[in-house]
Amino acid sequence: MRRALIIFAKSPEKGKVKTRLAKDIGEYQAVSWYIKLLKRTEAVVQGLAAVKTVFWADNIPKHPPVFNSDEFKFDVQVGDDLGARMANAFKGHFRQGYDAVVIVGTDCWDLKSKIVEKAFRALKGSDVVMGPAKDGGYYMLGLNKFNQDIFNDIDWSTEKVAEQTLAKCEANQLSVKMLEKLSDVDNVYDLPME
Repeated sequence: MRRALIIFAKSPEKGKVKTRLAKDIGEYQAVSWYIKLLKRTEAVVQGLAAVKTVFWADNIPKHPPVFNSDEFKFDVQVGDDLGARMANAFKGHFRQGYDAVVIVGTDCWDLKSKIVEKAFRALKGSDVVMGPAKDGGYYMLGLNKFNQDIFNDIDWSTEKVAEQTLAKCEANQLSVKMLEKLSDVDNVYDLPME
């Protein structure tokens, strides 16, 4: 099985990351927390048996504070909304011949290597694997074949994302394996105890 891991990230710049969290703790602290989340994600995925590509939101930073090893490739997200950007990243990997592609963001402090590994294993028997987030979205999505429809007409950044995506999977007769529910860090109440 040719495995690819997509990591969606943003450059850790004031005013561009963790904007809801910034309202609670200020922009500089929000950026600091985002860098911690990036480093946490890097530690979780390092060493996993998959080709890893970090897709930056706007441009590839010249001196990113993370993902500096040869283990990571870089690209830029393309599309008008989150669904289009994810769809394009998945589509590109399937065109390259991968048959198990998993995407993660950088907002889930509780993500573990074994959960990502479980997602790849689940794609041997399921069309889709989803790691639902407690806020109604998902922290991870995996596919073993591309399906555009599951990225269309989703109310991104709302509590309906996982529910609507599951409805799309059902409508397309795709089998789904659900993983454990985890929290994304969106506001001060989501911050882990250090």
